[in-house]
Parts: sequence; C-alpha cells; structure tokens
Amino acid sequence: MVWNVARSEIGVSGSSVPDKLKKLFPDIEKGDIFKMNIFRISTVKQFSPAKTLKEALILFKPNFDPGLIRFNRTSEVLGLPISEPEYKNLAIYIVYGSNLGDRIVKPVREFLEIAMIDIDYEHPERTYNKLAFAIKKITADGYISDWDWDPLPKGKRDHGEFRGDRGWFSRWLGSNLVVKI
Repeated sequence: MVWNVARSEIGVSGSSVPDKLKKLFPDIEKGDIFKMNIFRISTVKQFSPAKTLKEALILFKPNFDPGLIRFNRTSEVLGLPISEPEYKNLAIYIVYGSNLGDRIVKPVREFLEIAMIDIDYEHPERTYNKLAFAIKKITADGYISDWDWDPLPKGKRDHGEFRGDRGWFSRWLGSNLVVKI
C-alpha cells in the first residue's frame, strides 16, 4: 500500500509545463506530457537487540513545488443551484477562466453578457446591484480573492445599494471590472 501511494504521479502537458522544466528539457514540445512522482519516501527504522525490525516510521516528503498546485473546481461550480443564474454563470466563467491567469480584466458590458444580466436603462441601479451581488458572492465563496471597478463609479450608497449621479450608468458600462483569482 505504501509503495502504491509513493508511485502516485502528477502530470502537465503543453503550455502548462513550468518554465523550470522547459529549461531542463529544451527539446520539450507542445504535445509532450511530463509526469513525476508526487512523493519520495524516507524510512526511519528501529531494530531490536536481536537485529529484527522493531518499528519503522515512513515519511512521505513532497517531491514537487506546492505553489504550482491548482485545484480544478469546475465540477463543484457546475453543481451550483440555478436559483441565482447570474451568480452561477459568472462563477463558471471565472473558474474556467482562472486557467488563463491570475487576473481577468474586461469591460462591465462583457461581464453583464457573461452573467446574462439584462441592461435595464430605466432602472440602471438594478443592473449594477445584480452584478455587484454576484461578484461579492463569488468573492465570499472563495472563487476569487478580490475585485474592483476601474474606474470606480461615482455616487452614493443607500442601504448598501449604489445610487449614482447623472450619467454614471453609461460611464460605468464603459469601465472595466478587474477580478483577481
């Protein structure tokens, strides 16, 4: 059983091969797959006076850089309830998009399309509040670490909801939403 655990492998392929490996193996090509054992095993053995094995301590030591580990949360996000479709649509996009880097910057209009939030020109604060609610919930659930508007829309907060000044909505639609994974 111990040796089966020790033989466990992780692998990367294509563009996800770390630069350190590319330097070690300059002939690596896009379709190549790199695999390595996850652990190396060390044992500390204690023998009896009769020179029989009395006790052994087995140590599993990581054989890789834990900082390079990324967990695939796609199955979790696909199972989210559809009671909040804006939230689920954004969460799916962000979880799949996190493979593109640690930061996503897109115009607000694109995020509204991704979340499938209709632009309500008659009541613009509803559009703002729906997107803000979804992105705050995604942050609270740990799918992203931080987010911000660029530039921040000018206005006031009324009972936790945004109320903008004249013309704020068109400026906000043209601004960017910056999401940090």
